[in-house]
Amino acid sequence: MSYIVLFQAMILIFLLILFIKDERKLVKQGHIIETLNKNNKTLKKELNIVKKTSPIEKRNSYRIILPNIESTFTLMEFDNNSLGKLKNRNFNGVIEDLSIGGMKFLTSIEFPVKYNILIKINFTFYGEVFDLKGKIMRREDHIKGKSISYGVQFVDLSVNDITRLNLAIHNYQVENRNKIG
Repeated sequence: MSYIVLFQAMILIFLLILFIKDERKLVKQGHIIETLNKNNKTLKKELNIVKKTSPIEKRNSYRIILPNIESTFTLMEFDNNSLGKLKNRNFNGVIEDLSIGGMKFLTSIEFPVKYNILIKINFTFYGEVFDLKGKIMRREDHIKGKSISYGVQFVDLSVNDITRLNLAIHNYQVENRNKIG
């Protein structure tokens, strides 16, 4: 009988030791969670400060600056009937920057951005001929000179166009990186 009591006492002591170890682990984890919560609050405050002071980037893709690539654009659709005589007319422009999502081009032609203007842009870049549709999103008037910049978001791109454009942009960047280095 005394062996049974002794055996039960040893089991109790063993369980007590396990309980104390687990309790210490829980206390340590509690401290870690507390520290993480404090860090999270600090990071949220810092993020809010950055959001308030930084301009908002609306683009989804990285743009590369180009050495003024000649392009032709055609006005396809717009919400204003007074621009009807400009429909399907070709104009010349120069592409300043380019990405998978859009471009910025310069031209001397003035038209209002507020009329949801869709254009077709034709240009050759890195050995590839592109004929893409885009929507004019913004206009920047230049004080010096007679040129106006237009920001264009591409619409209805085919998978083939996206692949070709992505490859051309990549190859252009690799070649320019090698020239710098």
